[in-house]
Amino acid sequence: MNSTSPFETYYQAVQYLEGLFNLSRGEKHKKGADPEIAVKRMRYLLDQIGSPDTRMKIIHVSGTSGKGTVCSLLHTMLIADGHKAGLYTSPFSTTTIEKIKAGHLYISPQEFVQGVERLKPAIDAVYLNGPFGCPTYYEICFALGLDYFSRRGCEWAVVEVGHGGWLDPTNAIHRPVISVITNVDLDHTRSLGKTLTKIANHKAGIIKSGSAFFTADRRPHILKIYKQICHEKNVAMFHVKPEEFATKTNTKLARSIAQHLKLSDRAIKKGIATAKLPCRFELVQENPKVVLDGAHSPAKIGSLIKNLKQLKYRQLWLILANGNDTIIKLVVPEADHLIVTRHEVKEDKCASPHKIADAARKRLKPHASLLITLDPRNALNTALRQATKEDLIVVTGSIYLTGLLREKWDPETWVLEHRTSFKP
Repeated sequence: MNSTSPFETYYQAVQYLEGLFNLSRGEKHKKGADPEIAVKRMRYLLDQIGSPDTRMKIIHVSGTSGKGTVCSLLHTMLIADGHKAGLYTSPFSTTTIEKIKAGHLYISPQEFVQGVERLKPAIDAVYLNGPFGCPTYYEICFALGLDYFSRRGCEWAVVEVGHGGWLDPTNAIHRPVISVITNVDLDHTRSLGKTLTKIANHKAGIIKSGSAFFTADRRPHILKIYKQICHEKNVAMFHVKPEEFATKTNTKLARSIAQHLKLSDRAIKKGIATAKLPCRFELVQENPKVVLDGAHSPAKIGSLIKNLKQLKYRQLWLILANGNDTIIKLVVPEADHLIVTRHEVKEDKCASPHKIADAARKRLKPHASLLITLDPRNALNTALRQATKEDLIVVTGSIYLTGLLREKWDPETWVLEHRTSFKP
C-alpha cells in the first residue's frame, strides 16, 4: 500500500474487511456448525443497521452462469425506465467498489470508507453479542451495499447471489419481488452437491413465497424441481426458452423479467444496448486482439468456445490459471501457444501450474508451445511481445486472473477515480 496514495483510507478499509477472514474462516468451518449460520449472521447484521433490505424492492438472481449479465441488464433497464436502482454483484474484477453500484457509477472510495466506519459498531456487536461468530468480508460488503442503496434512495436493488442460493448470505433478504435462477451446471460441487439435482435444489432456496420466479434452464428434470417448489410456495413460475448462444439467452431472460415488471420497450432496448460487465468475453485490445473472460464452469467455457468461433485470427495464445476438465478438453486443444500461470488472491486457493501443464500436454496440438510462469503479468507481456497483429490472446479460467491483468488497460486507480470500469 502506498502511503501517499489518495486512496489510502480506501485501501485501509478493504484491508480491514479482508483481514476478518482470519476470524470468520475458523468459525465458519467449525465441526458440526449450523449450515445456515452465514444466512442467520447476515440477517442479524442487517437488523443491526436498520434492515435496509426492507426499504427497497429486490430482484434476487442466482445460477451457474449468466447471473452477473442478467443482473447488469436488469439494472440498466430499470435506470432507463427512470427508476433509482442499485446493483450488487460478486465477485469484483479489479477492486472492491465494483461490487456496489447505484445509478451508472460505483460507490465512491470515500463513501465506501464512510460505510465501513458506520458498520464497524454493528460488526463488533454481531461478533461480541450474537451467537453466529464474526461477519465475513462478503457479508459486510453486502450489508454496506444495501445500506448505501437505502441512503441513496434506491427504489430497486438487483442482487447477484455469490454462491449457490439457500446458504448464500444474500438469501437473508426479506421477500424479493423477483427470484431468478438462470441455469444450473456442475460447478462448486464440493459445497453444492455433485449432481445437477442437488445443485438445483440448493439454488432453489432463493425462491420465496410472494415473489415471481424466472428461469432459462433447459433440462426437464430441473424444471420439474422448480415447478414443485413454486407450487408449494404459491409462486408464479415463468420459463424462458433458452437460445443457442448464452448472450442471447441472458438477454431474453432479462427482457422477460422487465416486461413482467412493465418496463417500457424503450427502456428495455436501451438497457440491452448499454449493459456490460468487465471480464465477460471483453475485447480490451486490437492488433493483436486480447479477450478477457473469467469463464470457469462448463457452461461458461462452452459459451467462450462459441464466442471464439465468431472471431477471425491466425494463432491463439491462451493464458490459463485453471486446469478444470472442461477447460483442458475444450479450450486447450484450440491453442497454438499455452502459457500457464496463477492468480495472486491470497484468500483463494490457486491450481498448481505444474498440474495444469501436465494435464494440458495431452490435449495440445502437436507443435503448440507451452510456457509456465508464476508471474501472471509476465505471462501477458510474453504473449503481447510474441504475438503477431493477426493473432488472438485469450486470458480465461479465473475472474481473479482476468481482473488482475485487466489493470494493464484500466488500472485500479483509474477505476477508483472514475467509478466505472469502462472508458468512454
